[in-house]
Amino acid sequence: MADPSAFHASGRFAKAVPVRLRPGTDVMEGLKQVCEAHGIRQGAILMGIGSLRQLSYQVLTPKPETKLGAGYTDPVVVPGPVEILSLQGVIFQISLDVDPEVRRRIRLAAAKRDVSIRQYVMDALRERLREDLGDDGESLLVLSAKGDPVLAALWDNDRDAAYDRL
Repeated sequence: MADPSAFHASGRFAKAVPVRLRPGTDVMEGLKQVCEAHGIRQGAILMGIGSLRQLSYQVLTPKPETKLGAGYTDPVVVPGPVEILSLQGVIFQISLDVDPEVRRRIRLAAAKRDVSIRQYVMDALRERLREDLGDDGESLLVLSAKGDPVLAALWDNDRDAAYDRL
């Protein structure tokens, strides 16, 4: 059989949770509360419509002076009402399952340093990432040939070269 002209994967749709946010509810906070109430850690926002009292957004833009070479603009606030005609998105939350003994040791270590468990784990992860990736680790997150050699091979062609000239 010939190679397919599209990459694809299958999965399963576990549940749908229709949501209507009350007037005045911050969209991000409202969706976060719904996800917590339903135990949703990963999902997709299939569609949404509505109106906002105001809209705030930021744009990812090149910023050569930063480590990543990109950053967000200052927030732009658009006074409302603003009509949302189409809304889609992705929901994800990183979580780790640890055995009870490790959990107990993390609690003790966090208490010893007088920090929250979350703060202790985040500090430990940052330190380990610095050890494993060095100070140059952030540059590996940029979509570049150095950061992702597989993507680099896909990008290195005549068709995609046209985007480099934009």
